[in-house]
Amino acid sequence: MSNIRLFFPKSLSLNLTSKLDKPQSHYISKVMRIKSNEVFSLFNSSGEWEAKIKEISKGLVEFNITKKLRQKENNKEIWLAFSPIKSNYFNFMMQKATELGVTKFIPIIFHKLHKIFYVLFICKN
Repeated sequence: MSNIRLFFPKSLSLNLTSKLDKPQSHYISKVMRIKSNEVFSLFNSSGEWEAKIKEISKGLVEFNITKKLRQKENNKEIWLAFSPIKSNYFNFMMQKATELGVTKFIPIIFHKLHKIFYVLFICKN
C-alpha cells in the first residue's frame, strides 16, 4: 500500500473513474513516479479511498476508485468559553486553542475580574 495521499475536492464513490488536475497529475507521475496499475490514496470530506491508476496520457492521470479505506471521523465540537484578556495573550490563546481543535470561541464578561483568567471547555455531542 502506498503512503501517497492527495486531497480530491470532488465527490468520491466506489468504482468512480475520473482524472486528477494538472498539478496533482504532475506530482503523481513525475515526482512520485507512480506508473499505471499502481495505487495511491485520495481523501475528502467523506473519507479516504484507494485509487488505482488506469492510464497516464497527455500529462493527466486517470484513476479508478477500488475501495474505501476509512470513513470520516465523527469529531465532537469543542467550545472554549473565556474571559477576554490582553491582545498578545489573546492571540496566543486563540492560536493554541485552534491547534488543539477548538471549533467555537465564546467570550464571557465577568464582573470585578481584573487579573484572573478563567477557561471553560465545553464538549458538545
